[in-house]
Amino acid sequence: MTRAALIDAAGVVANIIVIDDGYSPPEGLTLWTDDPLPRIGDMLVDGEIVPVEAPSAPVQPVRITRLRLKNELLTPAELLAYNKAKRDVAALTAADYGNPAKALLVEAEILLDYMEDATAIELDNPKTIMGVSQLMVALGILTPARAAQVLANGEP
Repeated sequence: MTRAALIDAAGVVANIIVIDDGYSPPEGLTLWTDDPLPRIGDMLVDGEIVPVEAPSAPVQPVRITRLRLKNELLTPAELLAYNKAKRDVAALTAADYGNPAKALLVEAEILLDYMEDATAIELDNPKTIMGVSQLMVALGILTPARAAQVLANGEP
């Protein structure tokens, strides 16, 4: 048995698993077994693992409105990518929930529901940090650097 990292199509380390010889990852995922193993959330860039550090503590205010996120913290291109992700999530069918190729969109649905239901977005909440720094990056909405800037309540 060997420990391995599963890397999604966006280059984000999605999980660390234990595998037997001959294991083949699900469609859309790449297997990484080189030492040292990356951490969940690290990125594969040009064949190299790049650690993604947790952003530093956000600047006050820690809470922002959804309107601030959409109108002030996201660029127009990022907002378009965010809205596309919402449409892709809305198009999920019941069969998609068991489809490994749709796993990222299923995770996105949870994040988008969380953000839409919130009265305020707490930038230091672990769910927000994970959603912005990992999921929004994996979906192509933000780059890792922009994710850190958004979590720091910084405008582009």
